[in-house]
Amino acid sequence: SLSPCKIFTQIVSQCRVTGRMKFGMRIIKATRSMETTMAKNEHKHGSMDISEQDKTFDGFMTWSMRVGAVSIAVVIFLALFAR
Repeated sequence: SLSPCKIFTQIVSQCRVTGRMKFGMRIIKATRSMETTMAKNEHKHGSMDISEQDKTFDGFMTWSMRVGAVSIAVVIFLALFAR
């Protein structure tokens, strides 16, 4: 099976030879070919390991809360002492 990169490389190389009109038709055919290949692979919900995504999201939420708390503290400090 061809990867999307190989398909794109073939399309671009054929474009140089055949011209722009056929280039568009090649893209349509390649896209349809990729869609049928992807449709054959069945997705099973919950089968992917998402531990890295969980760690990333937890880190993002932690830093978002810290930045938010510091921002609120700065605003309160400026409201009280900036005159």
